Amino acid sequence: MVKKFLFVLIFIFLIFLNIYRAYGAIENNEIDFVKLIEKKVSFAKDLKLKNYIKEDNEIKVEFEWNKPYKNMFVTYDLNEDKIKCVDYYVDTFIKNKSNNKRLMTKDLALEKSKMLLKELFKSDFIFENDIQDSNYIDYYLDEPDIYKFSFKYTHKGIPVENNTVYIYIDSNNGDVVKLKGYVPDDKIIYEDKEKLNLQEAIEIYKKTFIPQLIYFRYYNNEEKSNDLLAYIPNVNFLAYGIDAITGNIIDSKGYNLNEVKSEYDFKGDSKGIEEYKSIELVKEIASNFNIDFKEIKMLQNEQIKDYYLTDNSSLVYNWNYTKLNDGILNINIAVDFFTNKVIHLGFTYWNYNNKNKINISTEKIAEEYIKSHFRFLKGNFILQKYNSENETVYIFYEKNNEILNIENYISLVVDNKFNLKNINFNFNTYVHKQNTGKLLLTKGEALDIFLKDGLKLSYLITDKKLGKLIYIPKSEYIVNSKTGEKLYFESLKILD
Repeated sequence: MVKKFLFVLIFIFLIFLNIYRAYGAIENNEIDFVKLIEKKVSFAKDLKLKNYIKEDNEIKVEFEWNKPYKNMFVTYDLNEDKIKCVDYYVDTFIKNKSNNKRLMTKDLALEKSKMLLKELFKSDFIFENDIQDSNYIDYYLDEPDIYKFSFKYTHKGIPVENNTVYIYIDSNNGDVVKLKGYVPDDKIIYEDKEKLNLQEAIEIYKKTFIPQLIYFRYYNNEEKSNDLLAYIPNVNFLAYGIDAITGNIIDSKGYNLNEVKSEYDFKGDSKGIEEYKSIELVKEIASNFNIDFKEIKMLQNEQIKDYYLTDNSSLVYNWNYTKLNDGILNINIAVDFFTNKVIHLGFTYWNYNNKNKINISTEKIAEEYIKSHFRFLKGNFILQKYNSENETVYIFYEKNNEILNIENYISLVVDNKFNLKNINFNFNTYVHKQNTGKLLLTKGEALDIFLKDGLKLSYLITDKKLGKLIYIPKSEYIVNSKTGEKLYFESLKILD
């Protein structure tokens, strides 16, 4: 009996020993991979393993360190034996940069960055440009201590537009203080050869990209609002580039863009938004969504001295309706204190009620829906239609005297079953005196500016994992209609 008992104990022990060896080997194997990753990211010093997860053929690892704080996420492909993604950050705020001496030139930092990215991702990258990053203190210095670069991943020497890697180098010691980026999936199928040459693409651009005047407001460096009349490359500002195979105009996700339809004239009723009482507008909007006005709560009712639209006193009202099994409605209205006229109406509605289905499958139905439901809306509008795999967005922008006012719009978001899920409405009846006078630039002159830097051949990776060959301008900007100055959106603080 005792022998049998000992035999059973030995048998159980051997089973557990085998299990331990098996799982221990797996764990040690993964730890080995973690150590391998540490070697491959040699630019990241003094890091400690915080966490790692094995998913299928990938290991996702997180490292961390304090004094200074450092954090890094890495995704490693076990099958391909290479790093797929890195997100590395070093806290540089604690350094007293005024006492440091610059030891690395920009050219050296660029060369180091390029070599490091090639070694890290086993891929080629091309320098794109210097970038501005207001999250770093030295952004405000005349000669920043940190070089901030962006690079594009390349396939057969052609840059991939929607695959950007960011790398920051400290000029005081040459250390990498930020690196964020990834390489595309190897399953992506890239188009081999463009059918259009550069000159053919330029001719298509000249015919289809007709500069359009737009009006919008933004903050300058002194945080004062400004009005701007500028040219954008095309009346459909979703237009991104030219398909190098078909010659079609595409958006930034690779979808073909429909031509912009003719203007829609919303006649509305006898009075416009400015003539309504604020409470009348709330009731009108609520009834459009079958919402009982009594269930809408007022969240704000106050006088604001320097309202951003007029810089004068205005009465501002905010209402809200929230029922998660029905929908959410937010309404914002501003009334000029002196004239008692509505100067701003904005509302957003999310529809969660499957019983309250609103079906919108065409541009014509979208137009009819707006005409029948928002009788306070008057004016001429141009439709911008945006398609994606899961939804369609219809945006109607106001157009006045050949100027597209991108601050006045109504957007309808429809899911892939054509059900209306979301509405955004924004309309300012008060527009600053633009004092346009005689425009310095004609559309033809604006087009010449847009084409001055030329077009470039690039890849665009679509949602369907296709590397689409496209022609796009070498740099993106809008053009000041009075001065001809190139303006980049990242340098403007656009007012929502």
